[in-house]
Amino acid sequence: MQDKSLEWSATGLVLLGAGRSSRFGRNKLAEPLGGLPLLRRAALAAAAFPLARRVAVLAPEAPSLADLGFDEVRLTGPEAPQSASLAAGIRALGPHDLSAILVMLGDMPLVTPAHLEALRAAFDPARPVCSMASEARCPPALFPAGFAAELAGQQGDRGARALLAGALPIAADPTILLDVDRPGDLAAAQALLNSGPT
Repeated sequence: MQDKSLEWSATGLVLLGAGRSSRFGRNKLAEPLGGLPLLRRAALAAAAFPLARRVAVLAPEAPSLADLGFDEVRLTGPEAPQSASLAAGIRALGPHDLSAILVMLGDMPLVTPAHLEALRAAFDPARPVCSMASEARCPPALFPAGFAAELAGQQGDRGARALLAGALPIAADPTILLDVDRPGDLAAAQALLNSGPT
């Protein structure tokens, strides 16, 4: 029987935060949420885990995460599709001896460490594991390291979503998977924080 257990120390993280916040109207990743920039709050979900490597793919104006142990890739020039950000992050992870790659979004600030642990516990070396709420599959997602080339080869603005069709979905409370695209989403996230633990 194949051992499916996964240690965080064999996992690399790619945090995507290079979007230009066009629907938000200003740099959303720097917006305060519960006293912290949105991007930092998203990054902190994985802060306690002893990950092998942390890479953040960021726009030039995004807040730095270097103090949280992230190597930063700054994408300049016209806004690239999410797949280009993902490819840059996968390249930056390098040829480390990883078992898995965790992909997270910088504009999902309410993801909990407990949910990331649920993804790790469900790890399957043969296929990805992803989040699911309201029948929709989404990041955070955990990919076997053998998917690195496929992740780097995705096209368009859907990032790795095409690969999630065959992923094992892990149900989550929709509130922790809130994706902040517009000012109203930020207000909703703040209200959820004010109401207590998500």
